[in-house]
Amino acid sequence: RIPVEVERKRSNDVGRFKMLFEKRKARTDMVKLVSQADLSEGQLAVILAGMEQGLTQEQLTELVHCGATPEKMQIIVEIAALENSMRREEA
Repeated sequence: RIPVEVERKRSNDVGRFKMLFEKRKARTDMVKLVSQADLSEGQLAVILAGMEQGLTQEQLTELVHCGATPEKMQIIVEIAALENSMRREEA
């Protein structure tokens, strides 16, 4: 007999559930991270704008920890959003 490995793919439903759970967890983590950080209202507004522009969890976490002024943070958000759109175009 020749051993044969059977590869089973996960169903799309499992993948969708996993993706939804991870996004929900990421959102929960971001709320916790932002609430524990000592951020000004201006910094919080920029982080919110970053979330609305689709920045990744990693990018948002860096933004929370960078300690920049709201003005500088806004420029960082614009750079990150542009970087993300360029990556999407390459894919």
